[in-house]
Amino acid sequence: TYEDLDTIRHEAHHMVQDCMDSKLDGRLDALYEDAVDLIQEELPLNMIQGIITTYADYNEHRQFMELEAFAVSGMNDPSEQLSDIQNYCL
Repeated sequence: TYEDLDTIRHEAHHMVQDCMDSKLDGRLDALYEDAVDLIQEELPLNMIQGIITTYADYNEHRQFMELEAFAVSGMNDPSEQLSDIQNYCL
């Protein structure tokens, strides 16, 4: 379903975030230098607020990683995600 594919895109971005330090150790780093702009462009304010509320028990860094993953998923650009996986994880 569309929702299943959205989840796969979201989780694939978390994998890329984990690959950013070349360690696959669960430490997530932002891929996009302009991640704040990306988040604001891709996610409506009420969704941003909902994500922050949902992940209220996470620290600010982890909340930001969730926001970036939701924004990338919302972009729905599998070729860009594949390129990110190839560039950072392989």
